[in-house]
Amino acid sequence: MIVALVVGLVILGFLGIIFPILPGVPVVYLGLLILAFVNHPPELTTTVLVVFGGLTGVSLVFDLFGRFLGAHYGKISRAGIIGGLIGLLVGILFTPLGGWSIILLPPLGVIIGELHEQRSRKDAFQAGWWTLIGTIIPMLINLFIASLMMV
Repeated sequence: MIVALVVGLVILGFLGIIFPILPGVPVVYLGLLILAFVNHPPELTTTVLVVFGGLTGVSLVFDLFGRFLGAHYGKISRAGIIGGLIGLLVGILFTPLGGWSIILLPPLGVIIGELHEQRSRKDAFQAGWWTLIGTIIPMLINLFIASLMMV
């Protein structure tokens, strides 16, 4: 029963990394903590759990600052931020139709918001590009960290 819960949390965590609705790496870490405290596998020593906890903190920092830096380098205006949030909400609603919507619609929303703000096409697409980069790079780092926890 516990193993099924842990497997479910790990799967949910990986899905949370790809579809940024849940904090993916902390959910994977929670699964490992439950496994460690209930089954006491020899591979999950206190040192390993502390290291994984630190990596979980690093993943949260990358999530936060990756998106912030994407917005910063893209010089996103308030209208672009609102467009990105609308794109995120629409992406969440359309996730059952294809997971890429939650990744691609926020940058599209930023572009639309920037164009609505009368910014040039070049600036609008640059803002959208940096939004996409600020989403994908932390996602890849989080996938790497969560994969390390599974080894």
